Amino acid sequence: IYGDLLGNSGPCSVATVDHGRRWFSSCYLGAEATICEMSVDLLKICDPLAYYSQFLFESVYPDGRSIGSFRPISLQMGVTQSAAGSCVSRQGGAMVTARIEPFLAVRSDDSIIVPHIDAAPVIPQRVVEDAEVLLRQLIEEEAFFKRDQLVTANGRLMWILHLHIAILNVDGCLLDTLVTCATGAFLDLQLPRVNVDLDEDITVDINEALLSEHSEHISLADLPVLSTFIVLDAHIPNKVGH
Repeated sequence: IYGDLLGNSGPCSVATVDHGRRWFSSCYLGAEATICEMSVDLLKICDPLAYYSQFLFESVYPDGRSIGSFRPISLQMGVTQSAAGSCVSRQGGAMVTARIEPFLAVRSDDSIIVPHIDAAPVIPQRVVEDAEVLLRQLIEEEAFFKRDQLVTANGRLMWILHLHIAILNVDGCLLDTLVTCATGAFLDLQLPRVNVDLDEDITVDINEALLSEHSEHISLADLPVLSTFIVLDAHIPNKVGH
């Protein structure tokens, strides 16, 4: 079938597993290696279960890692000196940067964290939308900071944290990397103490707030970690365990 889809008249050997699906175990397509590679890509699209089952049977991932290994994670905080907090994170091929821009505001019920997501032109829009939904959910659940933690000036002012996310690459678990990067930026965050030398019955003018020269870290309310798993509903021979 796959050979017909490629317009190829050369032979392809096919293996069959006991769940009834079929895949290429080897391929000979007119001795053209590029066509052979195309057949693998086509199989991945048309029958992903068969494609991944081959690798799981050999106890490896398509990128060559053993089945029990994880993609490498790198995290570097404080990468942007002009930001109150910043981080760059990479998990596998997914790469994200984050920086925090704090603003003072009169205490209100407004969101304490405002996310902004930018992505490279090649990043699909649905990926960006999924990232926005996830971030807003974590913010609403106060997974990073409780509202009271960002209240300052004897309860009269509050910090609004603008979280600027840049998605550079999505070749991997992007959402996992996104949460890791945002958490790293918040861990790196430092804010000055704020004092307002006004009577309580006088309306606060943000411009009259006094900021201390020394900045302090703010403890996170929680340390969110996202781990993505894919469940393969298929029987794999005992070679890879169970």
